[in-house]
Amino acid sequence: MEEISGGGDTTKNTMASLGILCEKDIEEQRLQIDSFIASPFQRSMDSVLARAKATAQSQVELANVKADLREAEDELVNVLAVKTRKEAKQMGLRDSISATQSRIQVVKRTLQLHKSNKEEHSKTISHRLQGLSVSKDNAGKVTGNKSNIDEAISWYNQALGFHVEAGHGVKFTFTNIDAKRPTREFSFTVHYGNDIYTLLDCNPHLDDMDEMVQELNKTNDLFGFVRLMRDKFQKATLSELPAHSENLPQETSIISASAPAMSITTDTSMLTPENKVSKVQVNRRQKRSSNSPLQSPAPTSSTRRSSRLKVPDTRLCS
Repeated sequence: MEEISGGGDTTKNTMASLGILCEKDIEEQRLQIDSFIASPFQRSMDSVLARAKATAQSQVELANVKADLREAEDELVNVLAVKTRKEAKQMGLRDSISATQSRIQVVKRTLQLHKSNKEEHSKTISHRLQGLSVSKDNAGKVTGNKSNIDEAISWYNQALGFHVEAGHGVKFTFTNIDAKRPTREFSFTVHYGNDIYTLLDCNPHLDDMDEMVQELNKTNDLFGFVRLMRDKFQKATLSELPAHSENLPQETSIISASAPAMSITTDTSMLTPENKVSKVQVNRRQKRSSNSPLQSPAPTSSTRRSSRLKVPDTRLCS
């Protein structure tokens, strides 16, 4: 039994040693297998890891590059905006310069025109001043002539009893015609309209008035018509006198008076409407009408009419 137990221990030892040997062999084989498998894989893994690291680094660099690119794009946009603004400003300056040059040309033309107008106005003012000086001189003459006319009218009123009154037409009144009644009034009224003279009234009434008015419209000689009317009034007065009155001195019906010694030359362009009452000429040397029965051979009894009195002939209108 001891031999069997002894042999059993040996077997156990043998088996244990064999187990150890097998384990060593297995471990060696495993190491070999691990070394065989692990070498390429490790290299591959290392390569993959290196590539992964490189890729990650590249991605980081790419992100940085993209950020730089965005910044560059933003800067480019800003630069382009500044450039655009500068170009727009330059275009605005060009337009402003062009408009300013155009305005300068317009101002130059305007100044030239004003200069020409100034010269024309200076000439016009010079001419107007000369005309004003002449007008002042003429006004002084007209003032003197007006006083002379007033004096002449006063003389007519005194010597001939002549009076003119304006209204609907012009009324001519005479006195100093009737020898018996020197203050007796003889009058007639003439209206002028549409280039036609019309006799509105005659006191006392005279014959042949229509023919006389027709002749007045033909000749337009109002002063001659007035003289003729006075002669007619004188004839009518003589026809009213009795037969023995023919022996009466003719001087009783005529006032001898000298007209004012004056010379009046009236320019109708310088007259006022008040001065344009009648345009007549009284000639001292003019012969009296041959049909006037009141002529006297004695020069002292004749009515003296001033040859120097000239009153402008105008048409009498209502």
